[in-house]
Amino acid sequence: MAAALPKLRRRDRLDRRIARGRVKPRHVRAVAKVLARLHQNAPTADERDGAASPASLARRWRGALQSLEARGLLTAADRKQLDEGPGVLLTRRVDAFLERHAAGRIRGRCAGLRPSKVRARSRVARIDAKPGAAGDVAEDLAVLSSAIRCAGYEGLAEQLLAAYALAADDYALYGVIDFYECLVICERAVEAELDTARSWLAPWLAARGHFAPAGPTLLLLIGRVASGKSTLAKGLVRRLGAPRVVADRVRDAVLGPVAKVAGPEAALERAWSDAFDERIYAGVLRRAEAVLASGRPCMIDACSPTRKARERVAELAARLDADLMLCTCHASEDRTAARLRAREQRTGVAEGSWSAIARDLDALFEEVDAKEAGHHVPVRTDAPLRQSVDEVLAAIGRARPPAALVRRDGALPRAVTFDCWNTLIVETDWSEAHRLRVEALHAATLEECEERPIEQVSAAFDRAWLAHMQLWEKGVVSGAREVARWSLEALELPLPEAVLVHLTERFQTASHSGRVVALDGARETLERLQAAGVAMALICDTGLTPGREVRRLLDRHGLLEPLTAELFSDEVGAPKPDRRIFRMALDALSVRPEDAVHVGDLRRTDVAGAKAVGMTSVRLRATHDDESPLPEADAVASSHAELLDLLGLR
Repeated sequence: MAAALPKLRRRDRLDRRIARGRVKPRHVRAVAKVLARLHQNAPTADERDGAASPASLARRWRGALQSLEARGLLTAADRKQLDEGPGVLLTRRVDAFLERHAAGRIRGRCAGLRPSKVRARSRVARIDAKPGAAGDVAEDLAVLSSAIRCAGYEGLAEQLLAAYALAADDYALYGVIDFYECLVICERAVEAELDTARSWLAPWLAARGHFAPAGPTLLLLIGRVASGKSTLAKGLVRRLGAPRVVADRVRDAVLGPVAKVAGPEAALERAWSDAFDERIYAGVLRRAEAVLASGRPCMIDACSPTRKARERVAELAARLDADLMLCTCHASEDRTAARLRAREQRTGVAEGSWSAIARDLDALFEEVDAKEAGHHVPVRTDAPLRQSVDEVLAAIGRARPPAALVRRDGALPRAVTFDCWNTLIVETDWSEAHRLRVEALHAATLEECEERPIEQVSAAFDRAWLAHMQLWEKGVVSGAREVARWSLEALELPLPEAVLVHLTERFQTASHSGRVVALDGARETLERLQAAGVAMALICDTGLTPGREVRRLLDRHGLLEPLTAELFSDEVGAPKPDRRIFRMALDALSVRPEDAVHVGDLRRTDVAGAKAVGMTSVRLRATHDDESPLPEADAVASSHAELLDLLGLR
C-alpha cells in the first residue's frame, strides 16, 4: 500500500507535530484523504478472509476490560458503564456491524498504521502502512483518531473523521467509530503507564463524572446554484470539526456509470430531473442522520430550493433532537456568473450548461419563510470568507447558549479548581509594576556606585524576564530571586547577598503598587459554589509575585476565604501543566479527577494540565482569549456569569 503513495522531498511526522503543538487541520485532512484512498484500493473481505466478526470483536472487548480491571484501572461500575456506552454495539446494536459488512466496508486493513508524514504548507500526506488483516476500515481510522484525542486534540480528531467520511462517502462510520476508538484506547491503556492510562480512559467513564456535551446542531446551507454555499460550508466545517454532506458528491457517485456511457452533458441533464433529485436528497438525509445519531453536529450542503425539501430536513432535526440552522446564501449577479463559468470549465460541459440549470432552479426556488422551523441566518457570500463564517458561528452561539456542565447523572461537580491570573484577579496596569521593578534595579546600581543608564537597566531586566518565561514554558520553576540575579549579572555588577535579597523583595511586592483587581463576578462565583457545597482550590503559576504575596492580593478582594487549598508553583516546585500540582489540589479536596472541573485562561497550562489528569476543563476568556493552536477546553466561557451557567448555578 505504501508504495502507491506520493514520495515527498520534505517530510514532517504528524505525531511529532502533535507533540510540539504544530499540527494543523490541513494535516489531518490530508491524512484522511490518503487513508480513504488506501481503503478504496484494498479488496473487500469477509470472515473467510480473516475479517473480524462481532463475536471476535466481543472477545477483544472483554479481554481488554478484564486486563484493565486486573490493573486496578477499572472498577465493576466502570466496566458496566463502558458496556452500556460504546459496548452496547456488541449487544443491542450488532446490526450496525452487519450493515458495514453488507456495504463493503470490511476490507484489507493496514498493519503498523502510522500517521507519518505530511508536507508543510501542503495537502500531500503519506501513511506508513503495510497490508494487514481484513476488518472494518473504521478501526484504521480509530487508530489515528484515538491517538490524536489522547494527545488532547479533540477538535482535530473530529476533523479527521469528517474529512474521511467525505472522501470515502462513509458516513455510516459514525455509528461504530466510538466503539472502535474506545476499544483501541482500552487495548493501549493495558500497557500504558497508570497516569497516562487513567487520562485516556477518563472521557469514556461518562456516568461516573464526565460532563455531557451540548446536543447536535444541523446546519442546512440554502441558496441558488453558485451562490457560494460550498465555499462557506468548507470554512464552517473546518472551524466546527463537523462532517459535511454534499448533495453534489452524492449526485456524482450515483451518476458515475451514466457519465461514462452517455457523457457528462447527458448525465448533468438527468441529474437535475425531479425524480433523480428526490433520490439524491434521500441519500443526503440518510447520511446526515447517521452523523446526528452519534451526537455530533452535521452540515448539509444542498440547494434545498423548495419548502417541502426544507421541511424534510426539519423533520430529521426534530426526530433527533438537533438544533436546526437555516443559512441562506446570497451573492451578486456578477459573482454568481463568474462561478458558473468556472464550474463549466471544471466539469467539461458546454458553455451555458450550468447557467441553464441555474435558471431552471431559480424558477423553482422558494424563499425561506419566517414561519419555517429553525433559526434563520442570511449570509452574504461576497464578503470575505472569515467574516461570513464568524457571522454564522455567532448565530449558532446565540441559538444554543453554553450547555451546563452538569454530570450525566444531573449532579453538580464535586470540586472546582481555579487558575489565578486572568481568572480570578487581573493586573490592569502591568506597566506600572514593570516600571517599579526597573526603578528598583536602577536603584541597586546606585547603591553599588555603578550607576547604569536607565535604558541599559531596562534592557537587562527584559532579558532576565524573557529567560524566566522560557524556563516556565519548559516546566522549570524560577522567580523574583533568579530574575534579580540574572539582571545584575547582565549589568556586570557584584552580587552581595544583601543587595540581592532587597532587590528580590522589591520585585515580589511590585504588584501591590499596581492595579490588581478582581474579575467581574469572580467573588460571586466563589460564593455561589461555596453555598452549593462545591469544594474549591487554587492552582497558580507564580512569576515574580510569589504565592505568599498572591494570597494577600486574593484576601484583599475577598477571594481567599472560600478556597480550601492554594497550590502555587513556587511552593510546589512544579508549574502547570505538570500533573503533580493538579493531583495535589485533587488530594487536598479529596475528589477524583472525573468529579472536578478546572477553570483557567491558557490552553498550554490550564487546559492541557486538566486533561492530563482526567479533569473537565473550562477556558475563561474574560480578559485574555488564548487563540493558540493547542487543544481546546471542554467548554469556553466569556465571563464569570457564563461560567455560572456552565456550572449549573444560575
